[in-house]
Parts: sequence; C-alpha cells; structure tokens
Amino acid sequence: MSFLHEDKIVPADDLTAEKPPECPRCSARMWLVVFTKTTSDEGTDGSYTYECKQCGASTTVEKPGIPA
Repeated sequence: MSFLHEDKIVPADDLTAEKPPECPRCSARMWLVVFTKTTSDEGTDGSYTYECKQCGASTTVEKPGIPA
C-alpha cells in the first residue's frame, strides 16, 4: 500500500505496451509467464518469457533499456 491508495495488481501482459509474439509452431498468441528486470550501472534490462497455451512452446525476448 502506498501513501494515498492501495497498490493495484498489474497483470503480466500489461507490463509491456507491445503485443505478445505469435507462437512459431502454431501461430497462436503467446502469454507472458515470466518477467525479469536487471538493474546495473549501465541501465535497466528486461527479459520476457512467453509461453503458448495451445502447444506449450516458449520463447524469451530480451529488451535492453526498459524504464526503471
């Protein structure tokens, strides 16, 4: 809880403004299952792991320079 209001839970798919990728195997829209943020002296990088709910394929997308 912050000073003026309760913090709201943000769904994982709303952490990025971009659309999730399509599955390379079955072309279904993938779901964001893991988001990892790494902060260092050089900046903040993000790693997004997506999974297909239809066929089980997964992919990881690296995003350098995400907002802190």
